[in-house]
Amino acid sequence: MKTRNILVRFAVVLLVAVLLVSCTASDTPVPTEPAEATAEESSPEEVSPTEDTGEEAEETETQPEEEETKGGELVYAMPTEPDSLDPACTNSTYADNQYKALYDSLIFWGPDKEYYPNLAKDWEVSEDAKTFTFYLREDVTFHDGTPFNAEAVKINLDRLGVVECSVGKVAVGLRGEFYESTEVLDEYTVQINFSEPNPAFLDSASFLYYSSPTAMEKWGEDYGRHPVGTGPFMFEEWEANDHLTVVPNPDYNWAPPFAKHEGPPHLDSIKFRLIPEASTTLASLELNEVQVVRSIEPTDVELVKENPDLELNPVVPPGIPIGWNINVTLAPTDDLRVRQAISYGVDRELMITTLFADTLTPAYSPLSPTTWAYWPGSEDYYLFNPDKSNELLEEAGWVDDDGDGIREKDGEDLVVTILDLETPERVPAWEFFQAQLREIGVDLSIEFAEAGVVVEECHGGRRNICPIHWGLRDPADMANLFASKNIGTGFNWSHWDSEEADALLEAGATEADLEERKQIYQDLQKLILEEDVFFPVFATPGFWANRTSVQDLVYLPSGRHVYLYDAYLSE
Repeated sequence: MKTRNILVRFAVVLLVAVLLVSCTASDTPVPTEPAEATAEESSPEEVSPTEDTGEEAEETETQPEEEETKGGELVYAMPTEPDSLDPACTNSTYADNQYKALYDSLIFWGPDKEYYPNLAKDWEVSEDAKTFTFYLREDVTFHDGTPFNAEAVKINLDRLGVVECSVGKVAVGLRGEFYESTEVLDEYTVQINFSEPNPAFLDSASFLYYSSPTAMEKWGEDYGRHPVGTGPFMFEEWEANDHLTVVPNPDYNWAPPFAKHEGPPHLDSIKFRLIPEASTTLASLELNEVQVVRSIEPTDVELVKENPDLELNPVVPPGIPIGWNINVTLAPTDDLRVRQAISYGVDRELMITTLFADTLTPAYSPLSPTTWAYWPGSEDYYLFNPDKSNELLEEAGWVDDDGDGIREKDGEDLVVTILDLETPERVPAWEFFQAQLREIGVDLSIEFAEAGVVVEECHGGRRNICPIHWGLRDPADMANLFASKNIGTGFNWSHWDSEEADALLEAGATEADLEERKQIYQDLQKLILEEDVFFPVFATPGFWANRTSVQDLVYLPSGRHVYLYDAYLSE
């Protein structure tokens, strides 16, 4: 497959504007062409010549309209600070928006889910999806003046595999396990090679960011505190446990084509302010101490809706919804009948209506409905049916002999343990399910702990249920939760060792044909549900909120990113 970007010059737009048709967004993850921004907003209005009526036109003085000054110092509330601003060395999704400010990617996954040129003006993908060739812009420099070119791309991609990080390395996973090499074909052409087909790489390329080779060499292990990218904003300061600040890049002139303007960003600065408490975050937004908030709690949604100075922006992100990884190696959930009884025994819809006034979306599949390859057939699985639960438990030998309401077998009560983070939506949700499961004779024992404890215990398989949510754009990332190689050291908290699942994951990761890939991942979703190793609960929207004074900000479909290049404050 060959992909070429056609650059349309302004003069041509004027001549052929009547022939232009608008493009619709594709719902598939691999484009046939780079998307182009429409010229609708930038085309000047036609001015009809004055008709000759024989009368002298009356001269009038027109006062030039005063152009609106666009700027402002925006404060963005973040619930936790990044572990590093080195995009090669982080596990934090909370650094995503700093990355979008400080760095650029070769291509940009836009608000319409299309891929747009960014640092690369054009690209080609081989038919076997093993070779990706990018044609780079020739006018880009890093914030420290270092030229951006093919050699810089190679240095960054090769570094992912060798850099020593004190924290995680999500980026090396984005590069992919089949990465072979990066070749510099000329100063502004780079070819990225894989040993196996890697059809998901275009998606990954939109989230791989490029650092200045000069700055990385200068700062070494401390580079994560001194980031230098090519993005619309430059790093200014980072005061630990308080805030970090970025300011406009005065040389910036390579925004993706969907942007509303060219040149440097409008904002005078962005301060990313650390506010861990949800109640304090909302109060700060109401008082205009912050203008953008990444995460509003579902219980506060109505408060935001009722405030005329605030805007709510729910985004259901692609990925794996919040659900229960059910341990298939630890009794009593090592019995499929017990797992299925639990899944039939809780009512997702009633819980969401009762606790969250339907602000959350019930989940039925291991993929959220906004994810490419989502399988609609999943919506027929595990609908609330306590009679079915009782039937399955009795078949498995669990009965309530002593009349205390909890079933027993071989002298042991039917106790199922769950360990999770203590969040405002999960605590009441699991307590609601706890009450429902007691009605079928299951004692759900709930524990909450800090992230480090949860990871250690769930890696070790010491709980029956470990809830999780995983952001992804391509289903290939399902391997993180369902591949057998991730048992014990990864996030396969179901401890599910399935040769069939492994084969589907491998086939999906390397299949170049789009429809074949989709069928593979739909088969995988069906297998996961039939084995009941993951019980989907709800697809959590990212409840973003902002002051109405913030103009032209764009919430991106990942659910984790807001694009602030065009943004400005109107007050």
